[in-house]
Amino acid sequence: MKKSLLCSLAVAGIFGAASANAATVTASQIQSFGQAVVSYITQNPTIAGLTASDVQILQTAYSDLATSSQVSAYTTVYNSVLQSSAGCLGLGTYPSINSTNITTCATDMVTALSAAGYTTTAASLGAGVAIAAAAGMPLTIPGTNVTVAAPSSTPTVPAAIAKTVTETISTAVVPQIQRATSIQQATIISNVISNIFSSRAPNAPGAPMRVSLGNEKGMAAGDAPSKFNAWVNASDTTIGSSATASMFDGYVTNAIGGVDYRVSDKFVAGVSAGYDRVALDFKFPGLTNSGLVSTGWMVAPYASYQLSDILSVDGAYGYAEGDVDTRASGVTTTQGYNRNFFALNLNANYWISDWQLTGKANYIAAEEKVATTNKMEQLRLGGQVGYWLKGIMPYASLTYVRDLKVSTGGIQPASLDNDAWVGSVGANLFSKGALSGGVAYTEEFGRADSKNYTFMANIGYRF
Repeated sequence: MKKSLLCSLAVAGIFGAASANAATVTASQIQSFGQAVVSYITQNPTIAGLTASDVQILQTAYSDLATSSQVSAYTTVYNSVLQSSAGCLGLGTYPSINSTNITTCATDMVTALSAAGYTTTAASLGAGVAIAAAAGMPLTIPGTNVTVAAPSSTPTVPAAIAKTVTETISTAVVPQIQRATSIQQATIISNVISNIFSSRAPNAPGAPMRVSLGNEKGMAAGDAPSKFNAWVNASDTTIGSSATASMFDGYVTNAIGGVDYRVSDKFVAGVSAGYDRVALDFKFPGLTNSGLVSTGWMVAPYASYQLSDILSVDGAYGYAEGDVDTRASGVTTTQGYNRNFFALNLNANYWISDWQLTGKANYIAAEEKVATTNKMEQLRLGGQVGYWLKGIMPYASLTYVRDLKVSTGGIQPASLDNDAWVGSVGANLFSKGALSGGVAYTEEFGRADSKNYTFMANIGYRF
């Protein structure tokens, strides 16, 4: 089937017409209509009047229409013509339609698409789809007498696809989201406390004494120790899976800030708040135009206590709420969610000349409630080596991670790797005044078919 013939068939393939004042259409309608045709062809690969090659061309073109990032641009052209073309405005009302005006309307659309530089087969087929969608009529597959009904205003995902998506998200995607949101947030809060505001802050000869715990040195006579500290941390994490049955990729953004108060030389208490956004593209078998986007807000009080010159302990409890949009084959469903986490951490700090040696043991329990309740418990044991360079302290760390529990809807997936390693390199920066900050790169490795790496930056201010 030649492209010119295909375009002509698209023009002639309209079954129905718009009202006297042609309605506008949305990119979602165009994509849903295109996906409806793809689904029909997939289920009925042999169609009377078309060769196998014709069917393949149509399936490819409608699939492109259903998934192309240019559909919004096409739709702008379709709506412009629907509202300005005399043919489109004079279509009549189905079943009393003006066939001459249908041809004029479709021809005007193809001409406008060409003028805009959209000359693909998918864009031309979309002209017919736009007229059918605007009229709410079924679309005749070009070259056949087969009609495909216009998707309803509230389309649904076929039960089999919905089941596959739900199961795959629960077993393969949710654990990675929990690691990159709740677990990450708990770890960030603990690291900020221990690295900037606790006994792990530099106390080597010549190093500036930091904010909250222990004796502050280098202050002018009569100066009182700083009581308050404010900090912000921003991170961008890339996550994904290369497993064939659950392939996906995307990113998670966390932005967290907090303020704490030095109650005594040994005790600090504070509160933090944060925002996170998750954006994933699913590449599960049999799916197109599928993914997930969620946004939410988090609040987490925290506290730290100095046990000795070497040891400190800190903890945090976080609660978050938000919405998640899950898209499967072009159909989006929206759900609310809430998350919470509890973290308890033991920190050790020791200096040998200008070398800082630190150790950390973390226990983190996280829970997420969407359609199901998803739980994760994690143990982390790590060490870090840093070197004081008069205002800059580069460091490297290695942490062993053990997922003690991972369950989705009460079921623990058998295929997940429970063990991993997390490596990190970065630098903490200290001014002679009240400012401090840091940058870091962190990567998790050791889990089959998965990726998880993070770029992070933070800044602190004591007052």
